[in-house]
Amino acid sequence: MLMPVTAFGPTGEAPRVARERAWARWALQRWEAFPVDRAPRPLVLTAPSVGFERGFRSGDAKMAFLHGDIQSAVWLPDGLLDVLRESAHDRTAASERRTRTSPLLIAHARPCQATFVTDRGMRKFPAWHLGGPDIDGACWVLDPTIAS
Repeated sequence: MLMPVTAFGPTGEAPRVARERAWARWALQRWEAFPVDRAPRPLVLTAPSVGFERGFRSGDAKMAFLHGDIQSAVWLPDGLLDVLRESAHDRTAASERRTRTSPLLIAHARPCQATFVTDRGMRKFPAWHLGGPDIDGACWVLDPTIAS
C-alpha cells in the first residue's frame, strides 16, 4: 500500500493544517472584543442581514445583486446600501465578468420590523422593506443602526 506524501512547511506543519490554524486565529480574533459578560448578552445574527420574499425577476438582476451593483431611486438611511451590498457581495460572482448593463434598482423603501435568525432563535428587529422592478416580492434589510 502506498502512503501519500505530504509536504511540510518551515514550521513542520502540513500546509492545510497551517491554513486551518491561521483561519481559526482570524475567526477567534474577530470575537475577541465580544462582551460576553454584558447583561443582557447581545444577540448574534447567525444568518444574513438581508432576506428576500421570492428573489429576483431575472438572472441579470440576481447577478447585479451578487456584484453589489445596486442603486436607489429613493432616499435610504445612511448605511443601508452598505448593509445590502455587503450581504450581496459574492466573491465568486465578483470575479466573473459582468454582462448586465444596468444595476439592481431600489424603487421604494419603508421602515418595518422583520424577523432575523440569531444565536437564540428568530427575533424581530427594525428593518427596511425594499422593492423594485427586478425584485420579486419584497426584500428586507436589517436597519443599519442595528447591523453595525
